[in-house]
Amino acid sequence: MKSFTTAFVLAASIAMTFSSSTAQAGINVGDYEAAGDGLLTIDTETGLEWLDWTESTNISFIDMEGEFGAGGRFEGWRHASEAEVLGLLSKPEINFTITNWGTDSSVMDDAGMSARSLFGFVGSTGSVQGSQFTYGIYTEQHAVYSHDLSSFMIPQVGSLADRTDTFLSAIRGHALVRNSSGGAVPEPTSLVCWLGLGLVGLTRRRRNQ
Repeated sequence: MKSFTTAFVLAASIAMTFSSSTAQAGINVGDYEAAGDGLLTIDTETGLEWLDWTESTNISFIDMEGEFGAGGRFEGWRHASEAEVLGLLSKPEINFTITNWGTDSSVMDDAGMSARSLFGFVGSTGSVQGSQFTYGIYTEQHAVYSHDLSSFMIPQVGSLADRTDTFLSAIRGHALVRNSSGGAVPEPTSLVCWLGLGLVGLTRRRRNQ
């Protein structure tokens, strides 16, 4: 019993050390093509990586769809689904409160501060009169538009939507995702259990030798 308790306490200590020294569950900034470029947003809860929207400007929705296959510029990526976009926006690190969802321009609360939080993860694709904004197409005729001085909107079928399928612009990017090679971060309690079992097994093996 004493050996089991000692092993469990040791496992807990290792797990807590591990969890404090690695990325916490949530969203974190990562590197894409070069060390320190910070072009990835890694969601450790869903296991998804988001590419900065600034990296996919000047390409239409239709042309982008042709770049996801083998040999394409964005091989392995895909457009995010609506559910994935909403999941990203609802993260505590960004913290948008969505209202009027499903209207032509769905307004989101706390535009200024939350928009700037979003810029920190997916980048700013443009500016007007000194104010930043970002634009990311995620499905045909659907795009996220966020301005740091105005309401946060998701244009749907309407005035802006008819330009998202074939239209390209230097200030419009794409909300692209792919599965993270690292996967989701395990919970510390899970680490305790697995490490505890491993250490108990090691203790018993040493006893039998």
